Amino acid sequence: GSNQETKFLIPDLLIEKIDKEYIVIVNDNYIPRLVVSSIYKEVINSSQADELTRNFIERKLHGAQWLIKSIEQRRITLYRIANALVELQRDFLDKGKGYLLPLNLKDVADRIDVHESTVSRAIANKYIQTPRGLYPLKFFFSSGVGSKAGGKVSSEVVKEAIEDIIAKENPKEP
Repeated sequence: GSNQETKFLIPDLLIEKIDKEYIVIVNDNYIPRLVVSSIYKEVINSSQADELTRNFIERKLHGAQWLIKSIEQRRITLYRIANALVELQRDFLDKGKGYLLPLNLKDVADRIDVHESTVSRAIANKYIQTPRGLYPLKFFFSSGVGSKAGGKVSSEVVKEAIEDIIAKENPKEP
């Protein structure tokens, strides 16, 4: 045995199929909600607070509100990325790994009208639970390999095909 503790992954996003539609859910239930205490607003409006105290609290209040808005914007961006993935990788969701399309950050960034670096930062260390399993978001951004038919096939599809060939080999005579 190992003395390392077991770590569980909590998906940041969930994709659930309801009837024939895929629904994206941002799984942020485990993240505490940030709110600014009303006490600070009362101090600002109080006639007993001096100008220096009011200015200090106003600056901190604006900083806190900016932080809360930034976190919400990040949540919205993650949601929009997941929706774009549902649209672009629908065949994967319906049929499995063999239907994963090659996709790059720019494809999604253009679709949701943000810079590719925004997409890159948003998906870093994030996981998504799909009807097909739990995947890192980066899984959906794979390079493509040219096919005989002239199209592109995801490198993940090629890897899966190689794994299948190896698994079917006679272990005594590979």
